[in-house]
Amino acid sequence: MSDAHPAKRARIDEEDQGTSGPSSKPTEPTNYSRGEVWLDDGNVVLVAEGTAFRVLRSILCSNSDVFRDMFTIPQPTDAETWEGCPVVQLQDSKVDLVYVLRALFDSKNTDWFRYNHQATFEAVSALLRLGTKYQIEHLRQDAINRLPACFPSRLEDFAFAKPVEPPYGRWLYSNSSAMKTIPRPELSIAIVNLARSYDLLYLLPPAFYGCAYLPHFTLTHGFLDSDGHRWKLSQDDLNKCLSGAEQLRKICADEHRRLFFAKPSALCDIKHQCTNLLEEERQFLHDDDAPILAGRVSVLSDSSVMWFSSLDLCNDCVNDFTFDHSEMRQETWCRLHAIFDLEIEWPPKASGGL
Repeated sequence: MSDAHPAKRARIDEEDQGTSGPSSKPTEPTNYSRGEVWLDDGNVVLVAEGTAFRVLRSILCSNSDVFRDMFTIPQPTDAETWEGCPVVQLQDSKVDLVYVLRALFDSKNTDWFRYNHQATFEAVSALLRLGTKYQIEHLRQDAINRLPACFPSRLEDFAFAKPVEPPYGRWLYSNSSAMKTIPRPELSIAIVNLARSYDLLYLLPPAFYGCAYLPHFTLTHGFLDSDGHRWKLSQDDLNKCLSGAEQLRKICADEHRRLFFAKPSALCDIKHQCTNLLEEERQFLHDDDAPILAGRVSVLSDSSVMWFSSLDLCNDCVNDFTFDHSEMRQETWCRLHAIFDLEIEWPPKASGGL
């Protein structure tokens, strides 16, 4: 391993593959494990974290300007080889590299970019990282296209499973209209990091909103994804999230009061009954108990319609309260950037915010 060269030094001409001059002394590796992507007709070996992958240089070059430029740099005669193939050392996670090589070389992944093809968060984040690093644009763009479906810029796309839980359940389809939710609440932390690193700032407001509903321990300590990568908010983003979460609790309490201290609908023909029902609900409200209020009606949840309906109010009252709550949701949605102290345009002009 001591005579292995960095990836940027790797180079071998097509006519020289598998051969060396009389004075050359290529080094054959003995301590690499063979990765799952290994092509018998491959002509270059990529090594990441001690794991080797044998692939076709032509495919790498046709998909990546970075790899193409890498292979134009002359390599020394004693450069490391494996079965006559040049060995290229990469400073990447072997797990991340597998996702990219699967997408490029594994025939079982030919449907990767088709409508409704589902991918894991770990795969999407790897394609974003290495697709950007190696300028593999279609992998990078596919990852970018998947993310807004779970963290959209349009309120109408922001679907919630429960009033106090961010939208988690399914994950990342290639067509944004097909994705609504993601499986693990803590992934909001990862999305904040990815948005910061890759200038996808339109993901920040909904991702911060998701972070605001996380348990305090998870929010402050971060989490490990299934590939062992630790995600954690920066101290500045943690401060923004904690401050924003407190504002959301107050906003939610205020919205709850506005709804249930309102009068029955002007069209209500059973005002006495609806007034009594609302009065019973008010007995549960306390001005200093924002957490309880937040648990009853989430700031951006659209599930409140079922709650209003369960109170046995008349249809006119339910419709009025539902409309008012929708207006409050819209108002809060358009303020997310301010709530979390994010200096970005929100909602993005292209989305309209609704």
